[in-house]
Amino acid sequence: MHQLNPNHLKLKEGKIVVPGNRRRNSRALELKPFQILELHEYLTEIRPTILQEITAPRPARKPTKINHPKIENQLFVSINGSENIKNSLLHMFKAIQKLNPEILHPKQIRASVITYWLKNHNLRQVQYMAGHKYVSSTERYQLNNLDNLQSKLEKFHPLNNK
Repeated sequence: MHQLNPNHLKLKEGKIVVPGNRRRNSRALELKPFQILELHEYLTEIRPTILQEITAPRPARKPTKINHPKIENQLFVSINGSENIKNSLLHMFKAIQKLNPEILHPKQIRASVITYWLKNHNLRQVQYMAGHKYVSSTERYQLNNLDNLQSKLEKFHPLNNK
């Protein structure tokens, strides 16, 4: 998320381009209409307010040196002026955990999204959407639905068809 910049959002096309790195491939993901509206509001109202407050002096826990060009090039910015959004993400995750205590780790959210995608799309589409370089990385998220397999076996096995 810290690698995203405002140019990666293509709101008119309804897409976000996620850049690749050495571990993940780049990809362009479709945005849902409500996501487009939320991101547009963030870009036009919320983000400029945060950037303005970062430049204005205020007594708070701020980094000793603020790298304004780097912060202005990031899509998501920290309220305290830090280039690193890990603390902001940690606070957001803690809030999510209060709503749903069963979530123990942020990676669970990514895993559940990939599992959901696998139920609705084919393996190669999910590999692209997740940014996996190897299909084996995506296959790890496939759930073995034993009940479904058992019912198919009973339905199509030659010994059961009399």
